[in-house]
Amino acid sequence: MLKHVSVQRRLLRALLLLAMLVSGLGFGHFSTVKAETTVTPAGEKVTAGPWEITLIEAATGDNAAGLAAGAGNANSPAENGTQYVAAHFSMHNASGQAQLVAPDDFAAVGDDGFFRRSAAIFQINPPLSGNVAAGGDIDGWVLSSVESDTKSVVIFYDSTTISGTWADHAFAITEGATFEPKTKHTVDPNQTGTDPGAPAGPGDVVATDEWSVEIVDVVTGPGVNDISPETTQRLGNNYLAAGQYAICLETWVAIQVQVTNNADDGLTRTLPQTAFLLANADGSDVLDVRMLSAPAPEVGAEYAAGASRAGWISFELPSLCEYDDVNLSYFDNLLRFQPFASSADPRYLTWGGGSPSADPTEATIDENDVLPVGTTLVVPDGDTVNLRTDPSTSGDIVAELEEGTEVEITGEPQTGDGYIWYPVTVTDSGDEGWVVAEFLAEP
Repeated sequence: MLKHVSVQRRLLRALLLLAMLVSGLGFGHFSTVKAETTVTPAGEKVTAGPWEITLIEAATGDNAAGLAAGAGNANSPAENGTQYVAAHFSMHNASGQAQLVAPDDFAAVGDDGFFRRSAAIFQINPPLSGNVAAGGDIDGWVLSSVESDTKSVVIFYDSTTISGTWADHAFAITEGATFEPKTKHTVDPNQTGTDPGAPAGPGDVVATDEWSVEIVDVVTGPGVNDISPETTQRLGNNYLAAGQYAICLETWVAIQVQVTNNADDGLTRTLPQTAFLLANADGSDVLDVRMLSAPAPEVGAEYAAGASRAGWISFELPSLCEYDDVNLSYFDNLLRFQPFASSADPRYLTWGGGSPSADPTEATIDENDVLPVGTTLVVPDGDTVNLRTDPSTSGDIVAELEEGTEVEITGEPQTGDGYIWYPVTVTDSGDEGWVVAEFLAEP
């Protein structure tokens, strides 16, 4: 199912988001829809900000699909697992100035708690779109979608040009439809993944005041191409056709993350696809990363409070893509979760294992297991290990030791942050520091 937002609407929304960023109006947790409890049925007029709005009629399932198909041949069938929703509204501008309205001001939501906006290239005629003069009227259709097996369908008026939530309102598309977002944390906020040196691994739940996230699946290499949408597969097929560049597919990774709107205020939140980005070991951005069109469903969406999705993100890791060697230049397997640049609580996750525990207990050292000074160890294949100034995950990183790097133990082990650390010297470079014992192996 193809999505369409006109150039003008895209520009208008971009300008609105920029204005919010500059003015600091909550952009760090961009909320789109209030915790609405009143859902108005068809035929009843309501006041929503500057508008008086009435839902005239609505359709779902086959009836809505028929309206969508009749609107234009380019309207594709609903995607697997979804159905069209069509709604006919009349609107009266009760304010003293002109007001804009367009189909993208309306979002449909079903039982899964995900808001879906204008869903088709061609809207049903007449489309609900225009600049309405003060005291003027307009009526027209909006076309969206919800999951196919939902029992309750609601459409929200949530203007992209009116800031705040004061003008939001919900309308019942199915009889008796309700909207009841959670007003308690789904997961108690924790400190998991706050340190890039001790990231959360697969299965570790990271919980902020607004979101909870957990890596649940990882696909790497050519397998990413197999599960990706057509846009990504075209790139993969180009690599394969070029022959010598087929090795580039080995650098692809797709990561499935369970994400929940964890806030306790009942507000709907938008999570951009760029909420997860590759990070270096110190938490800084990895430059020149190609973000691929991810498998469905993508993690980016509008989440009602309490709504949860196992969505995908996908990257082509930085590499030289040489003819005979991948020659990767990125080894950290580290994601930074930060929904917006102004979000104050970034977290770090790794798809390569992470810390032994989200809340590690203090490690203990058995004197019978202590390795003697002079023991030689190596970094295992496929791993990268941080050499730190102190026996702590907060110690500065002296060097990143790649697979095969040889080190020599120079002193007694110590415990810190749930790990056993050894002081070592790197054989080739002479660098000195501390390394977690379990991240090393016998040569």
